[in-house]
Amino acid sequence: AVFSDVHIPFQDDLAINAMIEFLQEYRPDIILLLGDIIDFYQISTFIKNPAKKSVKSEIEETKIFLAELRYLFPDAQIIYKTGNHEDRLEKYIFQNAKQIADLISNLLPLQLGLKELNIEYKTEPFAIGKLWFLHGHEKPGGAYNPEYITNVMWQYIHDNFVVGHFHRKQQKTFKNISGDTFWTGALGYLAGEMDYAILN
Repeated sequence: AVFSDVHIPFQDDLAINAMIEFLQEYRPDIILLLGDIIDFYQISTFIKNPAKKSVKSEIEETKIFLAELRYLFPDAQIIYKTGNHEDRLEKYIFQNAKQIADLISNLLPLQLGLKELNIEYKTEPFAIGKLWFLHGHEKPGGAYNPEYITNVMWQYIHDNFVVGHFHRKQQKTFKNISGDTFWTGALGYLAGEMDYAILN
């Protein structure tokens, strides 16, 4: 099972509950969190409302979400792949405290307690069997949001893949000249309205 773009603390609780109910019925062996599980609103490049939740509170909420996921699925392999919003923490440190960046490497997995929860942490695209998983921001011009997501991503991947990031569900099959068929898919979005993305 795979999902992405929860954007805690902007998550849509109804969507999350529906997803959890599905997972409980389906009982997957592997659960993939494909990036942007946390939003990191206060360290974004957008103009921020200072009254909104702090970085610390977002981390605490995300820890609760991950702990609940582990509690409900004690035997599942859980993999957390970073997205561009997880990358905000490292970028913020590099921009504002680069002199001590090497002292706080691996900060997000430590703060989220991923080792204690037995959740694998990945920062690069990876495959399980013949299916590749990536967030979507890895391509050049990562923030650009194409209308035909799978067409654009296929140009870079040329293989079976699932991608998050774009907040819209799509799927398409491609064939190469040898007649091999490849399935590609883009995931939807499990958050609600954001200050900087009202029309998501």
